[in-house]
Amino acid sequence: MSQRHDFGSKFYNINLRKMFVKELLSFFGRAFQKKTKVNKNYLNLGAGSEQTYLNDQFLNCDFFSLDYFNIFKKKKIFYLDLRHSLPFYDNSFDGVFSEHTIEHLYPSECITLMSEVKRVLKKNGVFRIVVPDLKKYVEYYNTKNFELFNKNFETGCEAIWNISQNFDHKSLWDAEWLMHNLKKAGFLNCKEYSFNEGELKDLIIDRDGRQIESIYIEAKK
Repeated sequence: MSQRHDFGSKFYNINLRKMFVKELLSFFGRAFQKKTKVNKNYLNLGAGSEQTYLNDQFLNCDFFSLDYFNIFKKKKIFYLDLRHSLPFYDNSFDGVFSEHTIEHLYPSECITLMSEVKRVLKKNGVFRIVVPDLKKYVEYYNTKNFELFNKNFETGCEAIWNISQNFDHKSLWDAEWLMHNLKKAGFLNCKEYSFNEGELKDLIIDRDGRQIESIYIEAKK
């Protein structure tokens, strides 16, 4: 599993088969999906499928998979495609959480998602967003302090590759740029917090181990 993230791995290389499968899942998933009324106060975008990180207070969402089409399987994940409109009504949630997710989207897709999150949030709702911090990686590159992240990067260049291209990353963020774009999307009172700190306690489900490389931003509708 870890080898897929090594420099030189072909795992994330784009090819026609991967594109076809992804777009086919998205097309049919969205075709069968209608706007949904939910009984959860909070939304987790990009929750993954690891049971350890699925919080029952949240509607835990991730990209369409074949499980979405299995009518016999009880689904703990709400499947969607973050590149498109969210399948929820306006003013549905008190808070939205997203950790290490939007960097997998192109910038144009990120902007669309920010606007969609604002739409589905209730008035004064909070969007807590966590992403890898470009500033920390640049400092790592410049200081040559290769123990900073507790990762086995051979050089600073490998570290920059890790944040910019590894894991199928498609966009880069620091706190200033993230808050700038959240404000452009109409959010108010954007503020940077630390790991496990924030305005809305229920929304703090930060994953341990990611704090050393992450930004924690909250923006209010």
